Amino acid sequence: MDRAVAAGKLQTRLGHASHQAVMTMLSRESIISNVRQRDVAFARDALGPDLITLKANQPRNKVRLERIGVEHTEMTEVSQSDCTC
Repeated sequence: MDRAVAAGKLQTRLGHASHQAVMTMLSRESIISNVRQRDVAFARDALGPDLITLKANQPRNKVRLERIGVEHTEMTEVSQSDCTC
């Protein structure tokens, strides 16, 4: 489990790269790390996707706006002499 956590931290340090991107970097030896490809796969299976990935792939809920009607009622006129301003 420690290797899975280390793989998750590596993925975070790489800017939340996808699991496939991290595995490709490790196979091409683009990055030097003691984490192996199987650790990244184990992290994905054991820990699941990170929170950033989940938030990025979740669609936003659209808010539906409805028009409401306003009834017009007769308003009485107020004269300036009635005002106590």
